[in-house]
Amino acid sequence: MDEREELRQELRRLCRGRGVLAPDLAQRVGPRVAALVSDAGDRSAIVDWLRDHVRRLPGDLRLAAAVGLGLHPPADARFLGERLDWLATDLGREQRTVRRRLDEALALLAEAVTGSATPPAETADPSGTGWYNHSVRSLVMLDRDDPEVFEERTIAATGAPIDVIRVAISVPRQPDGEPPDLFVDVLYGGLLLSSERPSTSHFRSEIALPRTVGPDDAHRVGFRYRLAPGQRMAPHYALTPLSRCDRFALRVRFPIPTPTTYLLRGVPPRSLDDPPGALTRVEPDRAGEATARFEALTPGLGYGLRWV
Repeated sequence: MDEREELRQELRRLCRGRGVLAPDLAQRVGPRVAALVSDAGDRSAIVDWLRDHVRRLPGDLRLAAAVGLGLHPPADARFLGERLDWLATDLGREQRTVRRRLDEALALLAEAVTGSATPPAETADPSGTGWYNHSVRSLVMLDRDDPEVFEERTIAATGAPIDVIRVAISVPRQPDGEPPDLFVDVLYGGLLLSSERPSTSHFRSEIALPRTVGPDDAHRVGFRYRLAPGQRMAPHYALTPLSRCDRFALRVRFPIPTPTTYLLRGVPPRSLDDPPGALTRVEPDRAGEATARFEALTPGLGYGLRWV
C-alpha cells in the first residue's frame, strides 16, 4: 500500500462516528496524519490542519469532506451516517452519491498532501446548486408578539442559466423540545413552488424565477419567514452559506430594553449558542436595533448576531 492510500484510509477512519468531535480524536489519528500535524496530541492542531487542507479542495468536494470529517456538522446530526443523510437531503441527492463524493474528496486530499496532485481551482458553487449570493440582506423583527424575518437575496448563476432555485433554513427546536413550525412567503422575485421539511429542524423551499438568470445577471428575491404563533426564536440569527456569498448585512430590531448582543463572525454552526466568551459586543441603538455587515463569507461558518 502506497503512502497516498494509507493517508486516505486514515482520513476515512477519522470520519467515522462523530468525526473531529470524537472525544478520543488524538488517539484515532494514524501515523501518516500524526507525522504531518504540528502537534498530533492536540485536538485544535489536528482540526486546524484538516480545515486548512479541506478548504483548498474544489467547492463540491470541500463541502463533502467538511461534512464527512465533522468540520461542518448540522446541529442535529452527530454521526457520519446522519451527517451524510443531511448533506444528501440538502443537495437533493441520494446518500450513495454523497458517499462517493466524500471518497473522491478524501482521495484528492491525500494526493494533494502527499504532493502527487494539485487540487483544481475552487469553484464559486461548493453546494452544486448552480447559483450563489452576490448579497443577502436580513431584517429580524423581535419587537412583536411573533418574530418575523425579512430577507432579500441577490443571486446569479454559477454556470448554466437557471430558472429555479432552492433555499434552505434551519430552525432549532423550541425550549420545551418541541419541533418548530416555519412558514415561508416569497414576497417578490419568484413564485413559491413547494416547501418541505426534510428533517425536524431543516426546511427547504423551491422557487421558480420570473426569468432565466445567467452568470452575469443580478436577480433579487425577497422572503418572509414566520414561526407559528407562540413559538420562540433561538437567541441568535446567523447565515451559514454552503457556497459563495459576497456580502451579508443583518439588522435585528429588539424590544426595549435590549438584550446583551454579540457578533458572530465565522463561527462553527454548533458553537452559535455557546457562552459568548471572547465574542465582540454589539450595542443596539436607541431604537433597539443592532446591525452587522460581513464580506467574503467562508462557506460552512456562521455569521450574524446572538443575544442573551
